[in-house]
Amino acid sequence: MKCKRKHDPIRILEAIFYLLRSGCQWRLLPECYPHWKSVYNKWRYRNAKGIFNSIHRFLLKKARKKCGRNESPTICFIDSASRRSGLSDSVKGVDGFKKIKGIKRHLIVASQGYILHVHTTCANISDNKACLEMIAETKRKYPSLKEIRADKGYRGEDVGRTVRAHGLIITCTKSNAGGAIFVPAQGRWIVERSISWLDNCRRLVRNYERECSTASYMTVTADIYRLLRYI
Repeated sequence: MKCKRKHDPIRILEAIFYLLRSGCQWRLLPECYPHWKSVYNKWRYRNAKGIFNSIHRFLLKKARKKCGRNESPTICFIDSASRRSGLSDSVKGVDGFKKIKGIKRHLIVASQGYILHVHTTCANISDNKACLEMIAETKRKYPSLKEIRADKGYRGEDVGRTVRAHGLIITCTKSNAGGAIFVPAQGRWIVERSISWLDNCRRLVRNYERECSTASYMTVTADIYRLLRYI
């Protein structure tokens, strides 16, 4: 005999998307949704089991197919963005260059701006150090990848060695910051646009998660929301 669900999964998902867009606390979810503890527990459980990652990869293939691209990407773009911490007891570090105390969100995105892999660290972790694990994991999930495009922050022997070990090439471009006329650097604007898209979710403008892994879960969930709107 099958057990009847206590809460509709669609309503659970709607509550999670409401929290992402509004930036409210879990406890402040409106009463029209299931109890916040049920929503939070199911969100954490499904992320820990990799269910949300599987959903995200499925939607990514659908979105790429809809815009006439192959389901498996061959070119990706990498960049990072630091975000201030909104909690006193969360994991955090200081990004000395941007003067931000909080976390750093590292993204690898496809040519349409959809996230292929996200890795969250303290803000004091450098880009060329954080990307080593990301490159290996992204290549494992998407064996068709051939090229990575990045900025000058990803130069270095360790990065080059990792890229070559996985049969990839990396192209580092330089922006014309300070020039008389703004010219978007080749490929750079794609990942920068993805970062700005995430900021449409007020929950992600600041970091309100205590652990870096939870912050990564929230980023993946935000991209699921965007993919669902597109397809």
